[in-house]
Parts: sequence; C-alpha cells; structure tokens
Amino acid sequence: MKAKVTGCRGITPGELAWLRGGEGRYRPPAVAKLRDAHHTMARLFACGFGTGQVAAMVGYSFNRVSMIHTDPAFAQLVAEYRKSPGLEEATWGPIEALAMNYTQIAIKGSRHVLDHFEQAEEAGELVPFRQALSAVADAADRIGLGKRATVTHNIDFAARLDAAIKRSERAKVIEGEAA
Repeated sequence: MKAKVTGCRGITPGELAWLRGGEGRYRPPAVAKLRDAHHTMARLFACGFGTGQVAAMVGYSFNRVSMIHTDPAFAQLVAEYRKSPGLEEATWGPIEALAMNYTQIAIKGSRHVLDHFEQAEEAGELVPFRQALSAVADAADRIGLGKRATVTHNIDFAARLDAAIKRSERAKVIEGEAA
C-alpha cells in the first residue's frame, strides 16, 4: 500500500526540537481547535485564577484543565489576554449572566415541581412515592442537607493532658504568704 499525502502544514517549534533530538518526546497539542470554553479558561487564568478554580468554573476536570494549561498555544492565548485592557469586566460579564440564567432556571424549575405537587394535592392524588422521594432528596441536597454528612471530631484527651502537664512543669511557682 502506498502512502498518500492528503495535506501539508508547517512544522511547529516543538516538533522541530523533537526531530533534532532535543526536549524529550513530542507531545501533540492538547487543544486541536480553540473553542469558546478555551477562551473562557484563558481569560480566567489571565485574571489570576488557579487550575482548580478554573476547572470548577468551566466544568472541566482538573486533569483536563491542567493539560490544556500546559499547551504552548494556550499559554500564548493566556499571555494575549493578560495584555488586554478591561479583561476582568469582559470575563465576569458573561459568567455573571450565565449564573443569573442558571439561578432563574433553578427557581422556575423548583416552582414547577412545587406546582406539580400542589395540583396533585388539590386533586386528592398522591405523587408516586419514588418521584416524591427523589424530589425531596434532591432539594435537601441542594440546600446542604444531603443524606451523608462527614463530621470529624478529633478529641485526643491523652495528648491534651500531656500538653497541659508540660505547660504546668514550665510554670514558675512563687511561694509566699497571702497578706
């Protein structure tokens, strides 16, 4: 089978260094095409946010954001955004609008669920148990009352007693009589 050339492009500096035997192995770019989410990430990095914060804001995994962040093309994009005036306003405007939209969706959705329960109650019907249980559990979880809460109590009485004894040994004792 003969090889067939289907396209042509220039060699990147990373590929050239790899071909010359330097800088370890060749890594293909982490991002094939920069999308809107990548630009949002670049603006957030340019504003000074860390990898974990950016991952939480854009909904990508920490590992994926970390891979994208180390890509040279992405680093260049971040550097370009750092130079732009009004970066924070341009970044926060869309994020605030999105947060407002999701808040409205949550409010209207919960109102719709409540209307459904009220209509069933007015008609003397019961909402199917699994549906009702799921709605209650989901609502409780959203306000911080989930099924499982991890509470760690670290009470080491022996260590606290030892520390108190050491403190008392260092204390100065003044002997005298009360006047």
